[in-house]
Amino acid sequence: MTESTPWVEKYRPSDLCDVTMDETNKIILNNIISKNIFPNILLHGPPGCGKTTTIITLIKKYNEINQSSSSSELIIHLNASDDRGIDVIRNQIQQFATSDTMFAVGKKFVILDEADSMTISAQHSLKQIIQGIAKPSVVFCVMCNYISKITTSLQNEFVKITINKLPTTTVISFLKTICSKEKVNISEHKLNDICSRYNYDLRGMINYIQLNANSLDKIEIFGCTQVQTLFDAMRVPNNVELSINLLKSTIHIYNVEAYHIFKMLSIFIIENKQDFVTSSLLNFIESFIHTHNPNLQFYTYYVISGFNKILSALPETII
Repeated sequence: MTESTPWVEKYRPSDLCDVTMDETNKIILNNIISKNIFPNILLHGPPGCGKTTTIITLIKKYNEINQSSSSSELIIHLNASDDRGIDVIRNQIQQFATSDTMFAVGKKFVILDEADSMTISAQHSLKQIIQGIAKPSVVFCVMCNYISKITTSLQNEFVKITINKLPTTTVISFLKTICSKEKVNISEHKLNDICSRYNYDLRGMINYIQLNANSLDKIEIFGCTQVQTLFDAMRVPNNVELSINLLKSTIHIYNVEAYHIFKMLSIFIIENKQDFVTSSLLNFIESFIHTHNPNLQFYTYYVISGFNKILSALPETII
């Protein structure tokens, strides 16, 4: 690979056995190989958790076992968020599924990414496409971040597999390996902060490290320590103004957007401060996570004051 090769591709596992996954998924995927039955699959999990790598290596292993061609003629990789719409996707899939291959032999695989970006009507159309083709020689592998956005009727067309967030120790170990091979000097503390900033999105972390490889020692990374400081400020009653000032300072120093800070704060509370996780807090988080108000000043005040009101109302004995 050339020097300009993205590290995400350079260090992407090429074999299914090298992909980190939990025991349940390992059994399911190994059964696909050993029993030689490849059903339509719906992989869902957070961004950067390895969905694409899992599918690619699974197909590769299946083709090796069946002595099938690894030709690109047998695989089509589409993005469901394509602005051209479901009709273009339908035409591409139907043309791919019905066309004869000149030299390649084996099953055909339709890989469809970001299915959760599809409208309800588009999902209905996708179901019709799958049912319309209904050939054992054509397999659909669909991926999404949020399975809750996929209609039940479409989910029923697949074997559903959850790809969970990778354990911290696994992520740090993998990043250390990359940094060592690429001669990048970085402390474990800073790696932990990068994990927090990207919520264990491995693709995002690797891209960030490659982009800033020569200046990581000079960059201040917004991580758990800073989130804890913001959380502590919001625990103080009627501390909205000071919290807003702290937020502005954080945005300036760490070059990170307010929305991203609020998202990290939400994850931090849910994962580390269970005593604060109430129905009121969860409903509030849901309300602002899905709100992208162009008026940043109003949005910031709304979120800060909401957090302050909910968190400061809880007993001081909770830590």
